[in-house]
Amino acid sequence: MQENKEWQDLIGAKNECLAIGKIVQVEANQRLDQALQQFLPFSRSEIQAFLKKACLALLTTPDLANRLREWQLEVSSDVEFSSLNMSEIDNYRANLMASFGAELQFKAYKAGLKLKTTSSFLCLAPANLALTYQAEPGKMELNIVYEDDYLLVIDKPKGMVVHPAAGNWQGTLLNGLLYYLQPHKAFLVHRIDKDTSGLLVVAKSLQVQQSLQQTLQKHAIKRTYLALAWGKMSEQKFTIKGALARDPANPLKRALVPGGKLAITHAELLEQFARFAYLQLELETGRTHQIRVHLAALDHPLVGDTLYGGESLAEQTEKGQCLHAVKLSFEHPVTKQFMEFKSPLPAYFQHLLALARQGKL
Repeated sequence: MQENKEWQDLIGAKNECLAIGKIVQVEANQRLDQALQQFLPFSRSEIQAFLKKACLALLTTPDLANRLREWQLEVSSDVEFSSLNMSEIDNYRANLMASFGAELQFKAYKAGLKLKTTSSFLCLAPANLALTYQAEPGKMELNIVYEDDYLLVIDKPKGMVVHPAAGNWQGTLLNGLLYYLQPHKAFLVHRIDKDTSGLLVVAKSLQVQQSLQQTLQKHAIKRTYLALAWGKMSEQKFTIKGALARDPANPLKRALVPGGKLAITHAELLEQFARFAYLQLELETGRTHQIRVHLAALDHPLVGDTLYGGESLAEQTEKGQCLHAVKLSFEHPVTKQFMEFKSPLPAYFQHLLALARQGKL
């Protein structure tokens, strides 16, 4: 449990175990439930409850354990487990079973079982445990740009977290959506960072979510951003390509990492000011922190993005990066109608542009 807390919050650690399992080593003559508690982010009572289910698979060969670790590492390199909903957890479990199902024989075991030799297990906790960790409805004002029977388009303000996680259990967009849609659920299609404002689409059913996510994977959902980045740009239009993964030196960050997930950002310089540039950016892929990491890698971090080296302007009244999801367009998954939505620039962003155009920044 402690090793998980070093790089992700408790909910993320629980969801990771639920989604892709956890390899656990049980020493000879050690109680099974005690061994599991050393490795898993669940309470003793939770572990004893799910041991009654067929959720442990004995790993009979070191090769199987190594291949499982490689698969888990590849999957986890670009997943925000704390943000997964139940349908996404089910998808990862299905992928695990498709890859290793014939080699994994899950069984139930007694909590007090002591093995005569050191053994390794894959623990895939019962999926229904995830219901304990789902977001609760919370009343709030939502800026709904569009709504029909199948989906909503939301204009998220800067500073609002999209999904509950450590330190933000309430007051997130998902809490508000669940309250607004109750007794029905909300299904997130994609996310934007807490301090990024602008548009995102939310599905009202698992089927619509899956359809939109497939469209997203095909790069057929167009997402356009406006940003302020430090420095002077040498090109009017350019494309940034760089594989992204979790930064091994800082779990809160992403970095350009060989073997990471391919990320492509198209950029256009709209206006160049003395100290920073006004950019339009389009995502071809949608990796976590993609725009922020790509621009920082070019030594042009976003204004206000202190996590990636971008200082704030003295006149900046809003914390965090100057990044706004200004336009969203896609084909409706049910009606097949082309849809396009635009969001006005936030007041603080307009204020900075006005000062820059007046030569005051």
